[in-house]
Parts: sequence; C-alpha cells; structure tokens
Amino acid sequence: MRPTFPIKTVTVCCAMALGTVLFSSATEASEVSVYGRIGTGIKIVNNAHSRDTYEMASGHTGSSLWGIKATESLTNDLSANVVLESGISTDTGEGASQLFSRQSTVSLKSRTWGELALGRSGKVLSGSNAFTRIGAFTPFSVVWGDAGLLFYGKGARIDNAIFYQSPNWNGFTWVASASFQTSGSEVAPFNENERYLGSSLDYKAAHWGVLVGVESTFLSHEERQEGEANPISGNLMGYADVGDVRLFAAYQRAQHMDRFSALQKVTDYAGKKLAAGDVSAHNVMVGAKAPLAGGTLRLSALYSRNTNEKALAKDRSDRADYLAFGVGYEYPFSKRTLLYTSLAHLHGLKGLKDAKNADGDLNRTTLAFGMVHRF
Repeated sequence: MRPTFPIKTVTVCCAMALGTVLFSSATEASEVSVYGRIGTGIKIVNNAHSRDTYEMASGHTGSSLWGIKATESLTNDLSANVVLESGISTDTGEGASQLFSRQSTVSLKSRTWGELALGRSGKVLSGSNAFTRIGAFTPFSVVWGDAGLLFYGKGARIDNAIFYQSPNWNGFTWVASASFQTSGSEVAPFNENERYLGSSLDYKAAHWGVLVGVESTFLSHEERQEGEANPISGNLMGYADVGDVRLFAAYQRAQHMDRFSALQKVTDYAGKKLAAGDVSAHNVMVGAKAPLAGGTLRLSALYSRNTNEKALAKDRSDRADYLAFGVGYEYPFSKRTLLYTSLAHLHGLKGLKDAKNADGDLNRTTLAFGMVHRF
C-alpha cells in the first residue's frame, strides 16, 4: 500500500526544504538563515475546586517556534527583509494550523529612517514578534503563564497590516501599525472589515525607561449596528534600576472589551459561560528582575479590576476582578540553552470567585519547570 501523509505534514516539510535551499543558495548580497526556539517542560496546576492537573507544556517562557529570515542589502543604508515564522507544540510535535501564523512580513529597513513592513505580525501592545516594545517594560514579558499574565489585548496578531518602527532617536523609539482586516481576507464594503490602529512611544535612558501606548480595534459596521463599541486600551509603563535590581510598574485603562482583561472563555464550575460584554478595566502591575546565583530572578504582582455591562449571574456582581502573583528563575547553561522554573498564583474575586477557564480554576497555583534552547 502506498503511504499517505497529512497535508499539514507535507506543507511543513516543503517549507523546511525551501528554507534549506534558500540557505544553501545565499549569495554575498543576500543572507538567509533558519532560526528557532524550543522550550518544553512540566506544568503542575493545583486547583481550588477541580482536580489538579499534570502535563508536559510547550513554550512556557516563550512560544516554541521556527522561522526563516532573508536580508538583502540594497544600499549602504537600506535593506530588504523577509520574516516567516511558525509556532510548534514541542510536547506533541504539532505545528500551527496556519503555517506562518506568528509572523509573515516583507519590509524595507533603513538605519536612518526605520523599518516599514507589510503582512502579519503582533500588535503594538501585544508583546508578540518584532513590532512591539512592551516586553522590556515587564519582568516576565507577556509569557511565563499566570506569572506573566498581563493586560487586555483583543488577539495578539493582525493580518493585512502595515507596521512601522523608527530608529533610536536619542533614546526615543516610535512604533505604529494599522490593519485593513485583522483576521482573514478583506471584504467589501470596507467598513465591514474589523480594522486596527495602534501606536507607542518609549524612551530608554541608561538606567530607566518609560513607554506610553494606545490601540483600538474598529469593529465592522454590522457589529456596530448591533450595539457593540470599539475596544480601546492605553498603557503607561516604566522601569528603573536600583543597583543590580530593575523595578517595573505599569498601568492600563481599557474600555468596551469582550473579555475580563487577559482572561477569556470563563465559566462557572458547572460549565455555564460568564458572558463578558462592554467590559471596562483598570489594571496595575508591579515587579522586579535581578541577577541571582548566575541566573535571573523575576517577580510580579498584578491587580485587574473589571466591570461588566451586567451582572455575571443572578447572584453575582458585575465586577470580575482578579489578582496574580508570580516568581520565576532561569539559569543559563550557555548563550543558547537555559533551565527555568516558576511558581504563580491566580485568585479570582467578585464575579470570578467561583469560576474557571481552559487553564484551570480561577483560584489556582501553578508550578512549572523545564528547558529552552535557541538556534
């Protein structure tokens, strides 16, 4: 019998073969490289109400991925760049349903004028991929599970988008992006697309930095006719060094959300959905990062105050608040390989007191440990 292979497997193999061919045929004027990050570990979740869970987890401290980068020098100051990046679940070997779902961009980059890109990548305030700057302003970036639980974002990445990042102008860096349709192909008329606009400006000195950013999703005309309002959020974030310790603080104000800040698909213990509608939020985060015994210690505390448009159930409040605390440590064996461990506690308040989501009860403690290698 002739063997058969799933379409996804064939597609991934072809993409890897293409990357190999491009890499082997690179000329002096064109540089092509294959890169990746593989992280796998064990995650143990102690739930207050449900049974505890034990699982092997991929990408706890940063998504496991592989990608292809191509760069061609056009002039002494200008280059053309391509980035194709795909996620992978290393605990199962499964790839993303979209091959290059993490990033697929083509850009022109100038040391004088900055970089202008077209395609798919992360939003300005998402912490995902190249055209976002918030990762440097939080102790856990936006990963590490509940330890790095951050603020609201209606989807981390956008399709059909234009991205711009300025060069460093005396410490200042400006990032902006816009999408004609955040997911999938554009439709007609134009106002039936879900569009996006976001921007941030940050300043980094030798021992402190500050970032301010705002982004909004513009819903389709049909959704607006149904009474939905455009989600909008703004961030103010900063850090300061005190000796070897870096201290962090951040605040976010968000309105017209369809989730309880970072928490989605929340239900009560019986499985009944707690509908999030026109949620208004205030989020505050403080944290620290410091060298310890050859590695890095990370700490964070987050309070999220969410007000729903209506009570979450007959006997519940319209408030859906939660607290999150995290401590993490990573130890590098080399420049490319490290070990990590983290302990985090998430605690739902008000309407989220007796609730859960896909990761467990909203009163849970999570222990994780594992290994990461970059190539």
